[in-house]
Amino acid sequence: MKTNMKYYYWASGILIFLCLVLTVLYPIFVGFGVSDKSSEWSNFGQYLGGVIGPLLGLLAFVGVLLSIANQNSENYKAETENRIIKHIEFHHNICNNVKIPYDIKETKFKEGRQAFEFLYEKYLKTYLKEVEQQNPHLDEEQKIDNAFSKLYKKEGKKFGFYFRNLYYLIKYIDDSKEIDKNHYSKLVRAQLSTPEIQLLMYNCLFKKGKGFKPLVTKYGLLNGIDETEMIKPTHKQLYDNKAFE
Repeated sequence: MKTNMKYYYWASGILIFLCLVLTVLYPIFVGFGVSDKSSEWSNFGQYLGGVIGPLLGLLAFVGVLLSIANQNSENYKAETENRIIKHIEFHHNICNNVKIPYDIKETKFKEGRQAFEFLYEKYLKTYLKEVEQQNPHLDEEQKIDNAFSKLYKKEGKKFGFYFRNLYYLIKYIDDSKEIDKNHYSKLVRAQLSTPEIQLLMYNCLFKKGKGFKPLVTKYGLLNGIDETEMIKPTHKQLYDNKAFE
């Protein structure tokens, strides 16, 4: 919309310039001198009014339409940004409400970001002890998927909605217009703890989470971790480098 307004201002300036040029050049067309005949200047005024007047009227009308459209665009932008902020707050609350039991009787819980740290530790143990040791023939993507499937089967009901909500938040930002998408995606990323990013990385290599991987890559949502914070440094190769930028 700002581009359209820029073109409008350029068109207005050019039209005003042409009016000035015609005013200066008119004497040349009527006799190579400044005419002292009022009738000739009257004819020029009628000519200029007949040609330029409607154009100025049209330009003014277009300006009104663009102004209305620009206002609607600004309203849409403000409403979209407000929704994103509320969605980020909602996601923060979801994170705080994640509870994972850590005793056999399930009477004691890890909550919030501590729950994600505990979940990542469980995933790491599952990968190393239940998958890699027992299925060394599998490639890395199969091992990752197998281990996450086991974790999801045990605890998925307690944390699966967290990743679904995060996906819809980033998808909403990606689908929105008239906003700085990189700014808001970075704002979301800034809310994520290291264990959340670690689990996000492996969640997107899990068959149920692969749909999220392109958006995670596009907006660099794995920027908060490096090879030393992965199960294996080689796992970074399963993503485009942009995911970590």
